[in-house]
Amino acid sequence: MTGVELCIIIKASLAWLSPYQEKIACNNAEYIIQQSEKRAIDPLIVAAIIYRESAFSPGVVSKAGACGLTQVLPKYSKYTCKQLKQPRVAIREGVRALNLWLTWAEGSMGKKGENRSKLDIALCGYNAGFRCIRYPKSKVTRRVMRVYVGRVKRTYLKLKREFDDRFNRSSSEEAEKHN
Repeated sequence: MTGVELCIIIKASLAWLSPYQEKIACNNAEYIIQQSEKRAIDPLIVAAIIYRESAFSPGVVSKAGACGLTQVLPKYSKYTCKQLKQPRVAIREGVRALNLWLTWAEGSMGKKGENRSKLDIALCGYNAGFRCIRYPKSKVTRRVMRVYVGRVKRTYLKLKREFDDRFNRSSSEEAEKHN
């Protein structure tokens, strides 16, 4: 996948983005791919997270204090909120955080009778922290799994279908490179 392809996919799949949000997405598409591939993560997952976390609006700060495109909490980063509002810093930190959650999720697979995928656990952790690993059956974890993880995965599938349809090659082949 190229930055141009990712830009086209984002614009086609997420048609309700403003011209400003599209510009942010397209200007950073190549960097999303570069950082994702560096950590062997599908860039479409990263794009889906960015869309769900900030809708490609770099100046967003959550009620919890998470900042930037990927909504990273400064207390878990070496960067300040002001720095995390810079798209490249946010993308780099968001991909780094997702990679850590994927690693931690690997270690929790099959524990406590859970039948969740590594990606589901990692996305839950990305959004809600360690409670997703420590308390997999808690009310908060179940809600995050149903709402946040569901939304990210639906966005991912929408982007993936668009990629497959538009570029006439299987994104599962692409995913193989990232797994």
